[in-house]
Amino acid sequence: MRMRKWAVVLGGADCVWDDVRAWEAAYGKEWDGLTIAVNDIGSWWPRHIDHWVSLHPNKFKRWMEQRAENGFAFNGDTWGRAGRYNEPVTWAHELHPWPGGSSGLLAVQVAQVLEVTRVILCGVPMTPSGHFSESKENFGPIWYAAAGYWTAWVNHHEHLRNWVRSMSGKTKELLGVPTLEWLHDANVSIPLPIPAQPM
Repeated sequence: MRMRKWAVVLGGADCVWDDVRAWEAAYGKEWDGLTIAVNDIGSWWPRHIDHWVSLHPNKFKRWMEQRAENGFAFNGDTWGRAGRYNEPVTWAHELHPWPGGSSGLLAVQVAQVLEVTRVILCGVPMTPSGHFSESKENFGPIWYAAAGYWTAWVNHHEHLRNWVRSMSGKTKELLGVPTLEWLHDANVSIPLPIPAQPM
């Protein structure tokens, strides 16, 4: 039985695989909650994906083709930033993202819409580290945009505190590391996240 109230968000940083291994070691087994993939990590995650999220949803077609080439099925939902695109819209849901955030923060917003009560970030350190090695995206060895996106995480900190935690980087320092006690603590209050902007 999948724990629908909890979600792991998979980002594209080079630490993503180590983060997942570390979290599952703490969790004591393979993750059985929701899995929300961000951008092209969804092409390379070999297990089930419940939701696939991106600020660049026009890339979903290519990423899904790559996932199929890798031999992985996908029957989840796709979420993208609302906007105008030259390509026909092929994603299921659109959101107006919280101002200034990255695709990782959009994934947290999706978790809010899904009424998830605990979010664990893996591969979302919000540092200028490299992308995960399997990626075919041309990001280069340093993600220079991290500093610009980081401000949004700091600005939304009070809305994320206690509800979202991270396995690495600056998000770990800001939000704390997930633990089993936190995961199961019914007394931890969940701050009401910022509501999604109307479409």
